[in-house]
Amino acid sequence: MNMVEYLQSYLESRKNSPAQNENEFPTLEDLRREYIRYLLEVTFHNISLTAKILNVSRTTLYNALPKPLRRSF
Repeated sequence: MNMVEYLQSYLESRKNSPAQNENEFPTLEDLRREYIRYLLEVTFHNISLTAKILNVSRTTLYNALPKPLRRSF
């Protein structure tokens, strides 16, 4: 599931019921991680292109990757 689909399904599921507490929402860190994964998918895991889209260096992007994902690069 990509980021757009994730957010759409999340918003649809929350449409008719208000949040009961703050734990029901994705954190900013969760959204950041999912967005990076989404960009890597659409760029076919091209680190340079993904970094360019995000306007960060390749090193910064690599350091932002979750550790299990880093091993594949």
